[in-house]
Amino acid sequence: MATGDPAAGKRLEEELIRVYGSKKAAADAMGMKDGSYWTTYVKGRNSIGGILQKRLIEAGLDVQYILTGIAKTASAEADACVLEIERLKRRMDLVTDDLKEISRAMDKLARLHS
Repeated sequence: MATGDPAAGKRLEEELIRVYGSKKAAADAMGMKDGSYWTTYVKGRNSIGGILQKRLIEAGLDVQYILTGIAKTASAEADACVLEIERLKRRMDLVTDDLKEISRAMDKLARLHS
């Protein structure tokens, strides 16, 4: 019975290969017996628990991407975009207020001139 996530397993395999070149090299670098250690995770038979997550983080893998499919950089870029949008909305509100004030002043001057 599978308790893991096959999609997360595929992303785990991608990250292991991206960082170490192969699952075997990753296992060697992380002090595991051999590359077959990863099989149950890659196939989605086991879930990637907290202890393994910690080892993966320490090894420089993007655990957020492995678990969710969203890379840290993509998430950080998205967060930055949201902040910039909020900043621009506040600025637009200020400009809108200024334009309303200018319009009122122009209406007042037009009435005085008439």
